[in-house]
Amino acid sequence: MFEALYDAARTGGGGIPSYPTGDGAISFWAGGRLPFMATFTTNIGGVSKTIRAVVIHAKSGSSTTEDYNRRVYDLRVLKDSLDAYYAGDNLVIVGDYNDDIITSNYNGLPSPYKPFYDDAANYSTITSAFSVAGKVSYVGANPSMIDHHMLSNEMAVFYVANSAGVEDPRNYISSFTST
Repeated sequence: MFEALYDAARTGGGGIPSYPTGDGAISFWAGGRLPFMATFTTNIGGVSKTIRAVVIHAKSGSSTTEDYNRRVYDLRVLKDSLDAYYAGDNLVIVGDYNDDIITSNYNGLPSPYKPFYDDAANYSTITSAFSVAGKVSYVGANPSMIDHHMLSNEMAVFYVANSAGVEDPRNYISSFTST
């Protein structure tokens, strides 16, 4: 996603308007780790469905306002684009969000994913319960839940309740964080 926009900005053929920090051409979506959309056609019991999987690896870092603002901008562009071009589609949005989905891991500010979380009519943040329960997917210096899954409302009807899980290897590998 956004390949033409990114390439045009990077080669001087256009800009990324109002990017919050630095050169949008360099900084947009973690310096070019653009969301990837794969489109699949499934056939289950003779019923054909198109599913779009969006895989993201958002801007990492939770130590600066710049990191946070870049995630906020990038996620706003993603949500606006999904809403404009893929409304009504079966969407799965997965990946390394590099921030929590309810409250940001940067100074407790609102999450860059809050627009998705707040839009319960169109998106289901199926792993947000892990954040509420204090589960983590990153066990480093600031353990937090930074890897998530979201579904469009069209896809959420196929989600099997309580089928998502998170494994914490610290529960059975005593030296996990030091080796």
